[in-house]
Amino acid sequence: MATSDFTALVKQLSDQQLVLMKMLEAMQGRDSTRTSSDNLFQNVLQRMDKFTYNPEKTNSFDLWFRRFNDLIDDQQLDERTKTKVLVSLLDDDSYKTFNTHISPQTPNDLSWQETVTTMKKIFSPQKSLLRKRFECFRQIFNPSDDFNSFANLLNANCEEAEVNKITDDTFKCLALVFAFQAPELADYQMRFLRRMDENESVTFK
Repeated sequence: MATSDFTALVKQLSDQQLVLMKMLEAMQGRDSTRTSSDNLFQNVLQRMDKFTYNPEKTNSFDLWFRRFNDLIDDQQLDERTKTKVLVSLLDDDSYKTFNTHISPQTPNDLSWQETVTTMKKIFSPQKSLLRKRFECFRQIFNPSDDFNSFANLLNANCEEAEVNKITDDTFKCLALVFAFQAPELADYQMRFLRRMDENESVTFK
């Protein structure tokens, strides 16, 4: 074999080896990125509570989302992974509701913002604004509770109930309902609450 041919062969083998090494490095890089993303995903899941929807209570998705949104953002996850986090934290019944609502699309078809907007819509509380306001004042702090957690929950509930927009007349109605504290007046309290639910424009007079 001529020297020039041998040199050309060595160069070809060297170039092939370089290409192979770059391919291996790229594959390892993708594996490392995937592992890092999976670790972040699992870390977020472990630090968040499952979402369970109960239309008769104030545990709306919007309230739950406000509680954990900062945690999700702090992890600097991409939108697809953030969407995966939300869907993974739905309990079985909530997931079925969500899946049925977006059909024939699948969760993978929705963007992050579409997912959040959809969940806020279908997992909203089925209570009147007056009932939400009434329940804000019924929250009780127990000695065993964590003060910061209770304060955050109280603040979130008050924001959802729009207490900053309470009129004088509404406040009087709420005060009247709270006046019915005696056990024998419980039925009257419930009747007035139902009336408030049916007609949010009810007045004190």
